[in-house]
Amino acid sequence: METMKLTKQGVGVAIGDGRQTNFWSHKWLDGKKLFEWANGVVPEDHHHKRVCDYWRPNIGWDWTQFSQFLPFAVLQRIASFKLVTEELGDNSVWIADKSGTFTIKSAMKIIRAIDSITKANWRWIWKIRIPQRMKLFLWLILYLKVLSNAERFQRKMISTPQCELCLGEMEDLEHVLRSCPNA
Repeated sequence: METMKLTKQGVGVAIGDGRQTNFWSHKWLDGKKLFEWANGVVPEDHHHKRVCDYWRPNIGWDWTQFSQFLPFAVLQRIASFKLVTEELGDNSVWIADKSGTFTIKSAMKIIRAIDSITKANWRWIWKIRIPQRMKLFLWLILYLKVLSNAERFQRKMISTPQCELCLGEMEDLEHVLRSCPNA
């Protein structure tokens, strides 16, 4: 089970005609799912759309359908893709290596990255001369255990990842601690 999770992290999609690839939940753009980059809530009727559903032959991307849900930098990356019109299927590729080919070395990079996060030495937190509750809060931040609205939304605990204080941006950890004007 654990091996399958690691393997899935290294697998992405090379777009051909876009018929087999889900636009929002498959890793076809820079090794990430577009849901992870969404500015806010993507409407339910878009969740199962394929890449080809947003493409118009001889015209290009139908920007009106999805541009309001993604940041400008992501839209620029999408603009660099062009779907082929003939039936050329999408292919799974190993995105953990630039060549697209599975190697033990690239698989080990994935394992080591996860291992370094989970086994990092955070003992220094407990040696700082600050109140215990602040030490605990720092520990929660470093282990990414603070439940922001973005995290709650991803776990399907709430209906929107939007910040309740400023009603603007998605409330991720950085927004909570740094960029929310009302925090």
